[in-house]
Amino acid sequence: MRPTKYKDEYKDTVIELMKVGASIEEICLELDICKKTFYNWCEENEEFLHSKKKGVDFSKGWWMKKGRTQL
Repeated sequence: MRPTKYKDEYKDTVIELMKVGASIEEICLELDICKKTFYNWCEENEEFLHSKKKGVDFSKGWWMKKGRTQL
């Protein structure tokens, strides 16, 4: 088994990117990982999972605001 590429600061990266509407796919691109690795990290690291859940809410809110203010 290969050592993980996970770094603790990635949980902050997820939040930062999703606050401006980034998708999980965009985060994977930024971190140079595949989506399977992203979800493995969610299973293996509760803090990372929490950041992902919080980030999804932020991203949805960002897109909703974009839609509302662009009308």
